[in-house]
Amino acid sequence: MASTYSVNTGIELIGTGEQSGTWGATTNTNLQIIDRALNGVGTIDLSGSGAAHTLTTTDGTLSDGMYAVIVLSGATEACTVTISPNDGDKTYIVHNNTSYTCTLTQGTGGDVAVAAGDTTIVYADGAGAGAKVTDVVALMNIASSQVSGLGTAATQDVGTSANNVVQLNGSAQLPAVDGSNLTGVATAGFSVAMAIAL
Repeated sequence: MASTYSVNTGIELIGTGEQSGTWGATTNTNLQIIDRALNGVGTIDLSGSGAAHTLTTTDGTLSDGMYAVIVLSGATEACTVTISPNDGDKTYIVHNNTSYTCTLTQGTGGDVAVAAGDTTIVYADGAGAGAKVTDVVALMNIASSQVSGLGTAATQDVGTSANNVVQLNGSAQLPAVDGSNLTGVATAGFSVAMAIAL
């Protein structure tokens, strides 16, 4: 039986009885592929790519699409990075170390634009022609612009009023903690006397 390859990382699956005397070289390449996929950081130089680059995973060969972390560099204009093949599931940490937006795509299902200087985590679903790339960080709602109810330091005026009430943008929100409302707290047989002034 001839060798086959794993769908997502291109690891060569040696067929039964194949590669007598040479399987060691194939195994070493496979281990390097695994190492690259688990912890590898690859810099993708886009300087000669113009507006397009293909991030390829090639069966049985070390290739740039196998890295766990992708650092984009050298772009001279906004570009599109196509994850290939379009039937492989992929997860990447992507750092766009360029001055231009770089868009990751795998098929027609959806793309992720990574702004200049940004870092994110993406996954490609490997759905073939209709494959989609998704921004995992955006799904987690941890970007500062997505935290509900919080603004910037310039708009969130935190202070206290004359009656010791914490104010946010001038509205009374929380009672302040001071010496009059946290004194002589008994805990496990001993007293704690605190005076906290905001």
